[in-house]
Amino acid sequence: MTQRTTGLYRLGQLPRLYAAFQNFLGGERTKREIVSCYLRPHVGDRILDIGCGSASLRSTLGDVVYTGIGLNAKHIAAAREKHGEAGTFLCGDFQSLEGKIDGPFDLVMCIGVLHHLSDEQVQTLGRIVAERLAKLGRLVTIDPTFVERQNPIAHWLARSDSGRNVRTPSVYETLVRGAFDAVKVDLRHDLLRVPYTHCIITAQRN
Repeated sequence: MTQRTTGLYRLGQLPRLYAAFQNFLGGERTKREIVSCYLRPHVGDRILDIGCGSASLRSTLGDVVYTGIGLNAKHIAAAREKHGEAGTFLCGDFQSLEGKIDGPFDLVMCIGVLHHLSDEQVQTLGRIVAERLAKLGRLVTIDPTFVERQNPIAHWLARSDSGRNVRTPSVYETLVRGAFDAVKVDLRHDLLRVPYTHCIITAQRN
């Protein structure tokens, strides 16, 4: 992964501080919007959350079969402590854990993941996910993005992100499209309390 981890960026590795920062930016309202508009889980869905962190979205997904994977051992420990038997939580990246995530999955979530990956890693992730989706299963990704005539604060925040590979919507789409039959791109400027631009991709195989 390509990300900044020194200086102030180290604070994001601490579960409580990261959760407090996320609550300040949007909190429960943002979670509800993401779940109701994009994730749209159904009872019994098999869900894979890549880059789950401390699994802050788990409690909003309802009665589903949840697997979360993440690189940060402290975040995974926090997820296990908070959610207990409401999910399976694995520490590692999606490539090292490939043999442990058989699927099939009805929904794969990658919230704030792609902009931490190289182009090659995004394409590899797409292949791994596509091979494990159930029929009509979906991949949903959400990342910061650069757009024309962007609010200067939103642009600065995207440039300052710990992930070094913030891209334009068309580049995200191109990288994901190789493994999927249908790709839809949405831009949102209103998910946080501060000016910010999200690129939201929903991808499916026929």
